[in-house]
This record gives sequence, C-alpha cells and structure tokens, in this order.
Amino acid sequence: MELFSPQTSPAAEVCGLSPLANHMRKDLMRNPIRSVMHRNIKPSTLLADVADELCPELVQTSEDPSADPPVDSQDACQDCVAEGVDHWAHLRKCLTCGHVACCDSSPRKHATAHFKSTGHPVMRSAEPGETWRWCYRHAQMG
Repeated sequence: MELFSPQTSPAAEVCGLSPLANHMRKDLMRNPIRSVMHRNIKPSTLLADVADELCPELVQTSEDPSADPPVDSQDACQDCVAEGVDHWAHLRKCLTCGHVACCDSSPRKHATAHFKSTGHPVMRSAEPGETWRWCYRHAQMG
C-alpha cells in the first residue's frame, strides 16, 4: 500500500503546486517534451560517413588552426582598412592566402568579395575561440 500518491504528496503542498500539477511536473522530468529541432536530429553517424558528405575543400583543410597561413593583422578587415573604414561585424580568414576580411553581416562583405575575385573557396572564422570553416564553393560548413 502506497502512503503517498501524486494527489496527496506533501511535496505538492510544500512547493505550492496543486497535486495534479506536481504529478505532471514529475512526469515531465521523467519524459521531457522535446522541441521540434531535437525531434528532427538524427543519431550521429560514423566519422567516415560524415567525411564522405563533406566537400573536398573542407576535407583538405587542416583541423589545426596553427597550420593556417600567417596573418599580418587579425584584428581588422584588411579591405576596410584600405578603404579607410573602421567598422565591421566579424572577421573571416582565407585558408588559401591568409587574407582577413569582414563577414556578410558587415556592410561591405569583403570575405565574399575575396572569394569571388580570387576563387579561394575556404575561409574560417578569425574571431577568438572560433575555428569553424566555410566553403563558399559548396556552401557548406565544416
């Protein structure tokens, strides 16, 4: 025989919840409602399967940022500085030549312009603590 049921639990009274609300809260803790995004996430696949889906440019880039081309100044968009402009949103670094330019959230979008003029396909974030890469040719992040 159960001394306390969800309807008569002292915890419901202490927490100020109705017995039914307390029971539902416990049920949600055991079986949380998942967001649409989380319901659509598939189990991770083997790394080999993921590598097959990546574009060849991203596969060829090193995962070690210290292996990237050296940059004279990582704290400024080189093109904005040349134009006498001193405001941009975020910086991107070309992994072919090391050119640092502003992102597409910046008014002048110099990183995309660099890709269009040179054909250098892969850049990475030049923001502190970020090492993600983007391939312009395949519009894929890696």
